[in-house]
Amino acid sequence: MPRKESGKKGRFIVFEGIDGSGKNTQSNLLYDVLCAKGRKCLLTSEPSGGEIGVFAREELGRRLGGIDMRTLQFLFMADRSDHVERVIKPNLSQGIDVISSRYFYSTVVYGAAFGSRFAMDMKWLLEANTLFPKPDVVFFIDVPPEVGYENVKRRAGKKERFEELGDLKLTCEYYRKLSRKVSGTRWIRINGNRPRAVVAKSITKEFEELGL
Repeated sequence: MPRKESGKKGRFIVFEGIDGSGKNTQSNLLYDVLCAKGRKCLLTSEPSGGEIGVFAREELGRRLGGIDMRTLQFLFMADRSDHVERVIKPNLSQGIDVISSRYFYSTVVYGAAFGSRFAMDMKWLLEANTLFPKPDVVFFIDVPPEVGYENVKRRAGKKERFEELGDLKLTCEYYRKLSRKVSGTRWIRINGNRPRAVVAKSITKEFEELGL
């Protein structure tokens, strides 16, 4: 029997940024803030925890070899389609706020940065992702690539594909290009090169000012 929808839709909140920017940390901190205010929230991420997402994450762990960049981006989009239908839409329809670390903007940035030989550019990738619902707000955590790299090095486990300093410099460049392109569409740049608590306070303030 289908679940009865609540009267008010949840808010879809996305965090973006290069590896090591602190987007996962800030996703969790905003989740805690909203839950403390009595809002129902769900934390998620991309690649998702579904079967396609698990396979995509395994491919990211292959720093040498593995599938090519174009195939990888289509894999991310397939995972996103499943993620939207299986997790995002059902929860939003029940009035639950969904906070996701990464969304289609990551596909746009990484595809454009590393997929030039497959004729993938930012415009094409944005158009390819128009079938997916747009977030109510995107927080772009902007940090220097050197800072992201130091944070990545402190993590447990081996690095994934795109986590070397040169890769982070390129993805940072493309995130900033995208930021200029989508500015004004509830894409909010946050200076992430500050203490964690200061960044979190800035995000909470921006979120409250949107009246979401």
